[in-house]
Amino acid sequence: RDLHNTRFVPESAGGIRAEQVPTLRLQWAVGLPETTLFRSQPAVGGGAVFVGSQNGTVYALDRETGCTRWAYQAPTEIRTAVTLSEWKPGEAPDSPPFVSFGDDGGRVHAVDAASGHLLWTADLGQDPATTLTGAPTLYEGRLFVPISSIEDLFAIDPAYPCCTHQGAVVALDARSGRVLWKRSTLDEAPKEIGTRPNGTPIR
Repeated sequence: RDLHNTRFVPESAGGIRAEQVPTLRLQWAVGLPETTLFRSQPAVGGGAVFVGSQNGTVYALDRETGCTRWAYQAPTEIRTAVTLSEWKPGEAPDSPPFVSFGDDGGRVHAVDAASGHLLWTADLGQDPATTLTGAPTLYEGRLFVPISSIEDLFAIDPAYPCCTHQGAVVALDARSGRVLWKRSTLDEAPKEIGTRPNGTPIR
């Protein structure tokens, strides 16, 4: 089957028509400190733009002005997209809306969307090579988080016995950060299949 992703967004979701794109003009721009690249896609809601930065700061920027509503500091770079919980406009939600995201060290953070106050963190980095790059996905009170690894970089060292990381998907309780289940992407743990010329195991 031949599949194509055109990244098409209908007018009902994007709010503009294709012929309006050439007439768009810059409304505001914000320079973020200690940041030379973005790997965190923003989320928009509640009149704010939520985005993570290279130095670990997550910002809530006013959608109309670009002014900072709040800033939350994580320990390391934010590489995942920011996920915003849903609520219906004009209705008081059962619990405060929140944003969630993962950092470069394998930690998931949930932050109050209105104030920027930390609600909880979940450390999924049992392995020092663990990193989070995929966006958390919220569904029916559960936050599904893909776990990745930078172990291939560690393997540059001839003395490093690569590789043991299996990758996984974790389901967290969205209100507490408690791990509900974890599923590795490889069913079997890596086994030694040989050695490098210096005797370092290869897995």
